[in-house]
Amino acid sequence: MTTTKTLTNLILSGSCLFVGGSIYIIFRPLTLNMFRWFDAFGISSLINKYRESLSYVSLNDFVLYSLPDGLWITSYLFIVNTIIPSKHKKELLFWILSLPMISVLSEFMQYYNFMQGRFDIYDVVCYVLPLIINLIILKYEKVI
Repeated sequence: MTTTKTLTNLILSGSCLFVGGSIYIIFRPLTLNMFRWFDAFGISSLINKYRESLSYVSLNDFVLYSLPDGLWITSYLFIVNTIIPSKHKKELLFWILSLPMISVLSEFMQYYNFMQGRFDIYDVVCYVLPLIINLIILKYEKVI
């Protein structure tokens, strides 16, 4: 993999992670466990300033609850494609498929009440769509 492509993948991965994380930190309810962690690290006041400065912004449910999942899967896929050489096709496919499939499985476990949470078909779409796009790109590049 070229240095330019590696750097591009890392920047795109970090961007997806940052945007998805920002949505959670700024717009999700304060009852999430991560806000207790922020308090433990002494950064709650900083987080609250950002939340207050954007309190006028309203996000629809898809952006608030499902899009971060898709962004995190996309970030993961950029990293996997960066660190695993394309000549190791089986290992690359294993790691590309693992997190999205675990995520889809967890959604269906929620649907059947085997796992706490609420099934959301939009979450499933956000897990699968980046995977499909990634596989199409790898097929086009003749990696797989």
